[in-house]
Amino acid sequence: MFTTRFTKSFAGTTLVAGVLGLAALVGAGTASAAGDTDFIRELEQAGFSGKAQTAIGYGQAVCEALADGATETQVVSALANKTGLSAQDAKIFAVIAAKNYCPQYVR
Repeated sequence: MFTTRFTKSFAGTTLVAGVLGLAALVGAGTASAAGDTDFIRELEQAGFSGKAQTAIGYGQAVCEALADGATETQVVSALANKTGLSAQDAKIFAVIAAKNYCPQYVR
């Protein structure tokens, strides 16, 4: 669960980065179109821009990493490394992703 943090623990940023990379390549996966639309809208309102399908893939990867037990630090670090976002922007992105795709991790 997180407000601005994730709480699960995981022993490998490499796996988190792998999940993030794979999801970005695969794209949207199983998320609903309405969820995708809300996610993209929130990202745009927060000042993010770019390809929607790529963002959706990374957003879903955040949830996959959390489900696999990744910590906030691991998810944010892997997201920043994969995307070139600053740590702060990666954290904002991850919070928006979790809110839209895996709200069970949001307090």
